[in-house]
Amino acid sequence: MSTVFADVEEIISRYNIDISDAFQIVTVKRDYFSRELQMSPILITADKDLAKTARKEGLQVWNCMTESAP
Repeated sequence: MSTVFADVEEIISRYNIDISDAFQIVTVKRDYFSRELQMSPILITADKDLAKTARKEGLQVWNCMTESAP
């Protein structure tokens, strides 16, 4: 299994985004929090570029500035 840092580096190199955005994507992809909440993971953001990248990575995304709540 790859490390979180390796996954973050891969996302950064693939999409040329900053480390904090890449870390958010990896965290949601690894599903660290929703397991305990018993719900599907969703990335909530107001950053349209982050939303676009996260969707390319197969994540469910809610852009809270431009979309209705899921």
